[in-house]
Amino acid sequence: MGNRAIEQARPTTAPGHPGKRDVGWRPISDSAGARTLADAALADVDAHERGDALLVVSELVDNAREHGAAPVGARIWRVAAGRRLRVEVRDASTELPEPHNPRPTDVRGRGLLLVEALASYWGVLSGGRGKIVWAEIPV
Repeated sequence: MGNRAIEQARPTTAPGHPGKRDVGWRPISDSAGARTLADAALADVDAHERGDALLVVSELVDNAREHGAAPVGARIWRVAAGRRLRVEVRDASTELPEPHNPRPTDVRGRGLLLVEALASYWGVLSGGRGKIVWAEIPV
């Protein structure tokens, strides 16, 4: 779990820098909506890398919806001169996510393990009114 960071909340604002495709915070009702936002930011990325990024987006949103608290929102944009996709998913729960060590027969419990395997970095910004779970995926 060397690529994970837990940080105290700090103000986060939309980057808005030229050359970055920032779609801003959007309310998210399901992972399909978040994948649509990510897909727009990945128009120039090949299908394999796009698939990895969309899987991470789905896992972060599904975790927020299942283990977090409404409302759930997402913000997705390109960083590192466009070489990584930054995904931030926020929810109103202060409970921090923890990767599990599922047994081979377990049907669930692998989401954060997938995020950790596919993301260059991931972490949690925690604060008084919820948290933001973020990941940066190479594209």
